[in-house]
Amino acid sequence: MAEEKISYEVLPAEGDKDVGLKVYSILKTIIDDKETLGLIKRWNRNYELKRGKHWRNKTKAGVPLITANLIHKHRMNTINLLTDNSPIFNVAKINDSEEIDQELYENLQRTAEHWWNEQEQQDIFDSSVNNGEDYGIAVEKVVFDPDLEEGGEVETIIVDPFHFGVYPVNWTNPRYLQKSLAVLHYYPISLNEARRRWPGKAGEIKSDGDILKELGDERKEINTQEAGKGGILTTYASTAYNIINFFKGARDTSDDEEVLLVEAWVRDYRTVTDKTEEQHVDEMGNIAVVVNEVTRPKYPGYIRRVTVCNSGQLVLEDTTNPNINPSMPEEQAMRTYLWDKFPFAAANSIKDTASGWGHSDIEQLEDLNIEFNKALSQLVLIKDKVSRLKLINPKTSGVPNDALTNFPGILNPVNAQEGNGIHYLDYPRVPADLQNAISLFKDMFFLVSGSFDLDMAREPGRAVLAYKAIAALLERVNTMMRGKVRSYSRLIRERGRMYLSMVQNFYTEDRWITYKDPEGNDAYRKVNGQDFRIPFKLTVVTGSTMPVSKVQLREEAVALFEKGAIDQEELLDHLEWSGRSTVVRRMKQGVIGQLTEKMGALGMPEPFAEYMNVLIGMKDNDFKRAIRDGQIPKFDEVIKAVQDGEEPPDPKEETDIMLKQAETKAKMAEAGRLEAEAALAAQKAITEQIKQQVQMAGVEYDNEQLKIDRAKVVADIKKGERENREFGNRIKQERGMKSNNKEEE
Repeated sequence: MAEEKISYEVLPAEGDKDVGLKVYSILKTIIDDKETLGLIKRWNRNYELKRGKHWRNKTKAGVPLITANLIHKHRMNTINLLTDNSPIFNVAKINDSEEIDQELYENLQRTAEHWWNEQEQQDIFDSSVNNGEDYGIAVEKVVFDPDLEEGGEVETIIVDPFHFGVYPVNWTNPRYLQKSLAVLHYYPISLNEARRRWPGKAGEIKSDGDILKELGDERKEINTQEAGKGGILTTYASTAYNIINFFKGARDTSDDEEVLLVEAWVRDYRTVTDKTEEQHVDEMGNIAVVVNEVTRPKYPGYIRRVTVCNSGQLVLEDTTNPNINPSMPEEQAMRTYLWDKFPFAAANSIKDTASGWGHSDIEQLEDLNIEFNKALSQLVLIKDKVSRLKLINPKTSGVPNDALTNFPGILNPVNAQEGNGIHYLDYPRVPADLQNAISLFKDMFFLVSGSFDLDMAREPGRAVLAYKAIAALLERVNTMMRGKVRSYSRLIRERGRMYLSMVQNFYTEDRWITYKDPEGNDAYRKVNGQDFRIPFKLTVVTGSTMPVSKVQLREEAVALFEKGAIDQEELLDHLEWSGRSTVVRRMKQGVIGQLTEKMGALGMPEPFAEYMNVLIGMKDNDFKRAIRDGQIPKFDEVIKAVQDGEEPPDPKEETDIMLKQAETKAKMAEAGRLEAEAALAAQKAITEQIKQQVQMAGVEYDNEQLKIDRAKVVADIKKGERENREFGNRIKQERGMKSNNKEEE
């Protein structure tokens, strides 16, 4: 008996009766893990807190329970800051291949920006950040909907964390979502909608009311728990219900009933073998048939999608990767982003390295907001007590209580002493510690939330107006929210990459997109997804969704313009001046240019207008040089040429010739200067050599002179010694020695 092959795949093979049950088994594991981690309870509580339902107990008579929802304020500040601007996309080449035109990459970026604006993706991003700040995780799903618009369009779906799960459940980072074995998206839809989408199995689809209750989503009950216990609306609904039953005989509940739809995106590494036959003829003329076997993945990118309902008893779909166009060549499809990836992306508000679900700011702020509410409620309780003033009227005053009214009148106490006894009861003072506690809890709330600086900057007496201070505050906020910015920026990048993958697969027909050209005007271009099947990398500038102070930018632009660092057009762009293109053109033309334009509208010959426009654009030095060199025609020459029907001399061409001549002269002068510098350098080298020779000769001369001086000194010394000896001899002779001199006869 052959040994049965063991399968290590997540789901049984297609067509197996246990496929749906296995999907529900994975769903149960995911829900149990959420319950174990306390996520369902935490998410429901977060939803209560953001809706302002902070108190667990109901309000008792005479005991005010005040809610000042600081959590809501912090949430809205954070969401508005993170979604203030649209992101800045950047599509670049993966390699430096010059075979692909750079304009294709620019068109890819323009297409992504067009889709972001036309399909209101900024609003979807706002919803994603809302989920992230409420539950700690934001999940998105990107699909191609052929019915969305003419020809189909890519749609971004906000996935509720209550209806999302990853298997295995021990994931620790949203980035590991693509490494998981399965991703489940389970959500309720109406029974009629399910039967419409799968008409072949409409009779088998049944309601899942009991299963939906087990998902733990209590948000609907939270919204309806204080809706009231009756009244006009309840009476009206009951009346309408009775009327419908009277005319129809029975109530049709199919519109209200729902079915739980479970989409299981799994990795399935099964393969199939394709066999092909080839005929070969040998030298003898014999025909041989060769069978070739090629093994390929059964599911493109090993991605499989299974859709089930009715507790796994009914499998609605079991298909290959729907994000890949089956008519697209495999070698091209493999280069698209969603070839081997799930169409899901997730991002944490605050990362938790122990769980991929992360956590939100609300968990850190709940206790502080509750204590703030308690202190505020105590203050209101004291305020209510002291506001109900008590009037003391002694029984012996002689004044009846009915006389003590707010109407004008006269009171007659028995005596002055009794009259002084009529007074209001002194009320207790509001404790200073209570007011201090309110301020303390408020400051601590914003300190922990990370928005303390901005909150304090808006308080009276601390208003910040200087654009430098505004920029510093925004930079501070950006720094404090750096983790959130990185997470949500990655979410946008994933969305953009998935969209462009859908473009490559399903934009098979020409489409028109709009964009802004470099001059800021609206431009149009025709694109086709088949042209975009090139390697690319899409990025989003981190922090491009954060707010930028327009006051800061405008004041900086004015300062730069005053220093001459930017021109008038750049200044008007930063000021967002209405009709700035017209203003810039008018400023460039000047008064004479506007007059020329008006005269042209009144019938002035076009050569005159061109002549005037060229003169307006010439600089003073160029104009004087042209007049001196005779390179620009006189006005009477232009008039005569127009009258004779000849083409008048074009001052622009003359000016261009003059400029070219000037440029030539300048180049010649530059060449002469370089040549003179070279000759001067050569002469300097010769002079330097002569100097060195002179210096060497001078050294030799000095050496010879020293020799002569030494010889002279030696000779002088010897001469002095000889003279000294002779002088000594003469002294000796004069002292007694006999002279040998003879007298002459």
